[in-house]
Amino acid sequence: MEFRENSDQQEKAHRVPSAWLCLPLVLGIWLGFGNLSLSPTLLWACGLFSLAGATWLAWKRSPFRPWVWAFVFSAGMIALFTLYTQGHRHPLETNPHPWDRLPPREVTALLTLEKQIGDPADTSLALGLAWLTPKPGEPARFPESRVLVQAFPSEQHPWIRGSRLEVTGILIPLHNPDYLEYSQLSPSFLNFLRQKGCQFYLDRAWIIKETHPPSLFQQAFHQQNQRAKMILETTPWGPRPNQLQVQIFKAMMLGEAGNIQDQYADMFRRSGTMHLFAISGLHIGIIALWLHLFMRLMPLPFSAKSLLLLILLGSFIGATGFSQSALRAFTMIFLYILARWLQRKPQGLSILIASAFIHLLINPRLLFDTGFQLSYVVVLAILLIGIPLAQRWRRALSPPAHIPGQPPDIVTRSVYRGKLGIVESAAISFAAFVGSQPITASTFGLVSPFSFLLNIPLVFLAMVIIGSGAVSLAFGFIGLAPLVPLLNTVALTNIQMMVMLTETVYRLPGSWIPTPGIPFPAWLALGLGIGAFLFLPRSKSPPNLAPWLQELFLPFGVAVFLFNVFIHSL
Repeated sequence: MEFRENSDQQEKAHRVPSAWLCLPLVLGIWLGFGNLSLSPTLLWACGLFSLAGATWLAWKRSPFRPWVWAFVFSAGMIALFTLYTQGHRHPLETNPHPWDRLPPREVTALLTLEKQIGDPADTSLALGLAWLTPKPGEPARFPESRVLVQAFPSEQHPWIRGSRLEVTGILIPLHNPDYLEYSQLSPSFLNFLRQKGCQFYLDRAWIIKETHPPSLFQQAFHQQNQRAKMILETTPWGPRPNQLQVQIFKAMMLGEAGNIQDQYADMFRRSGTMHLFAISGLHIGIIALWLHLFMRLMPLPFSAKSLLLLILLGSFIGATGFSQSALRAFTMIFLYILARWLQRKPQGLSILIASAFIHLLINPRLLFDTGFQLSYVVVLAILLIGIPLAQRWRRALSPPAHIPGQPPDIVTRSVYRGKLGIVESAAISFAAFVGSQPITASTFGLVSPFSFLLNIPLVFLAMVIIGSGAVSLAFGFIGLAPLVPLLNTVALTNIQMMVMLTETVYRLPGSWIPTPGIPFPAWLALGLGIGAFLFLPRSKSPPNLAPWLQELFLPFGVAVFLFNVFIHSL
């Protein structure tokens, strides 16, 4: 068999019809949650009138239809999505009430748990996000809203997603200017709560009784989660739930990053590697890849294999507590399989934008969530920068020379493929670095210059860890318990290597640089300027206006960034 490099021609530009809905939705969310006072009647009128005009232009086939139709249709969709977004605003965001300025006070209310944060078995207090409502028949001392709750768990009333409980505790408004003096929560965590729409913090909640148990579906996934924890904690020396490597293992497989020791969590965050030590779309993609490779050995049609893959992947995501990052990755995988079912060629950009539209339509607040922004901006950077850059570097890496008609020896083939793997990983890591650093710099106030190089070996180690963990969970659930400690040992050994490598790089001078106060648009302008200058193709045919304009992106982005740095330093 002749050894030759696969064709790596770049795909031709393709249309992304979902962008005609997603971009107006993004603008509508930005306007809907802004401080503008827009009349619902006016929005209805503008939206319906614009869509009617777009329909008329399409029917008449006007010579100016492509541009005029695009403007009219987008204006109508922006108006309707703005109206849709306003319906998701909390009453306190539109009509402030004196109770958001009241001091902390004790209340008795009904609570529905929406998300666990951390493992209540490892601490004396349970933490989670919940929906709080006043008790029926009593004077309303607060509005219905989402809260951060810290409660004392009990065996009689388990802390399970979907539990409806009657509790009493200290209610603290997040908008209270004295809140930071009362609570030890960090400003970054407070920003996370505001992104989730939390209006209050219920501290030291005591569970009085359970008003309604969680559904059988939620109880089943909770039991599955508890069993998965026991499997991952199993080592040849017995269960070790408090060991650092085991905590990181559970964070990577089940999303329990809140249990990682604070000093290591800060190190991972500042080194730009936290996305590897907490479950994310990358982990779901790796598990899906391992499942795909396993199912290639099964003599089943594509429809049966893909359905089985979705079922197994959905069960795993349920065990993680339906993490938002995991759900986003699952949506992309489902859209990819759906395109194959419909006998359409899957396009990465179309799938990415369609997935963003689905999640934003369900919960418009996700647009302001840092995790949501990182997920989609990083994948977008990989599609627009990483893959073309990897293809360019692969073309520069000439294949091994050999006698025509005869394949090279296995060592030469292995070395060449190893070089290709390193080159492609470096390109993808660089694109992820370019896409993520503007958001982390503006949100967390730091830049991690070495994360680009550090992530290359860490991703390979993470693939081994996640693969070992997935097989360990599978063996544990089907009853092959004797093999679980061996697989967990492989994973824990690689985790130790990841931690040691991260610690080594973290100790280097300049491993992280604080950048407080510089807004996201400045970082975005700098990143776009560098990306446009380095990666956009330059046309050699006249007129040469496009390359001339392209070279202006870099000085413009640098100028905007330096101007913001100067303003911040005053």
